[in-house]
Amino acid sequence: MAKEDRKILIGGQLKTYRPLVDGGFNISFTTQILNPEQLADINHLFQQHGVLFFSSKESMQQSDIDFIDNLDVELGETKTPSQRFRNVLYRLWEYRYKHIQPSFKTYYLGEMEKLIDSYKEKLETQ
Repeated sequence: MAKEDRKILIGGQLKTYRPLVDGGFNISFTTQILNPEQLADINHLFQQHGVLFFSSKESMQQSDIDFIDNLDVELGETKTPSQRFRNVLYRLWEYRYKHIQPSFKTYYLGEMEKLIDSYKEKLETQ
């Protein structure tokens, strides 16, 4: 089943932005009072991947909207599963094991060996 193509177009002010550890950014906007339909659209789109377009123009023309609709933008995960796994291991090391094992590289290699050995054992029991 195809995802519903839902869009929101609201005026707003770019308020803050800050870099994230993974190279992305957290960007925050402020809007004026939203109507119930706009709020429902935001609620529906919450946590979804999409395209963000922001312009300092006070209004948009239909040609602007058509241009955006026709863009071929690659969406989806920008990290591979192995990158995501390494990031999770890093956070675990940072919060729980950094004081025990000061080198993340050593911790990471040790955890990977444990994981590999675990899967090897599964193969051997086949």
